[in-house]
Amino acid sequence: MSKSTIDRLRRHERRRKQRELKEQQKKQGRQYPPTFTLPNRKSDLKTVGEEKTSIQLITEEKLKVYTQLLPGLLKKLARIPDPRNPKKTKHQMTVMMLYGILMFVFQMSSRRQTNQEMTAPQLLENLKAVFPELTDMPHQDTFCRLLEKMDVGQIETLYNDMLRHLIRKKTFKDLLHKKRYLVAVDGTQKYVMDECWDERYLRRKIWDKDGNFKYQYYAYVLEAVLIFSNGMGLPLMSVYLENSAELEAIEKDE
Repeated sequence: MSKSTIDRLRRHERRRKQRELKEQQKKQGRQYPPTFTLPNRKSDLKTVGEEKTSIQLITEEKLKVYTQLLPGLLKKLARIPDPRNPKKTKHQMTVMMLYGILMFVFQMSSRRQTNQEMTAPQLLENLKAVFPELTDMPHQDTFCRLLEKMDVGQIETLYNDMLRHLIRKKTFKDLLHKKRYLVAVDGTQKYVMDECWDERYLRRKIWDKDGNFKYQYYAYVLEAVLIFSNGMGLPLMSVYLENSAELEAIEKDE
């Protein structure tokens, strides 16, 4: 008997035992959250058109969820004090906040990409059907200036309040990992530079082959995310690590 045949028989036996174990657990009244495993095959999409259609359908399904969660959240976000001049304000706070949320829904990688793709007339018409208040898309510079002037900490507070509300309602009870909330904490380096543009940037020594070194400056963010059994993740909090006088003193002593 060949090795491949033996391996195949072992897989069949393992799967049979897994099925028997699940049946036994069901009889004992154990209910575990559903799990999802990606199929081990190539994509079924054959053309670019099929891929665009698939993305459109997925986005529409996401928007259905957002239309259930967003109205209450947008109403609260609209209460954040608007630092702009009311006589020169074209887009209401609700529209600006919705625009920022949609950037993440559509996974825009940059402000320029957002300007190019989220201001298209067809997309705007589709979004109007879901969000009637969205009469026009603001420019990214307008949105950036708003975030620079407003108290963005209030956005984080309202978002955390929404998460607490969903947890109290047991919205995620079927997605927990062994009936517990699983939080993943990870750090990510965002960008690196040779010049120090801000004293809060972290820095490290880079040595060359001759034994000389120079300082390299970088931004590093620590992120906490709620992880559910189906693979979905919800961000909890992000904190940028900053340089401090204490660290500077330690480095000088070394």
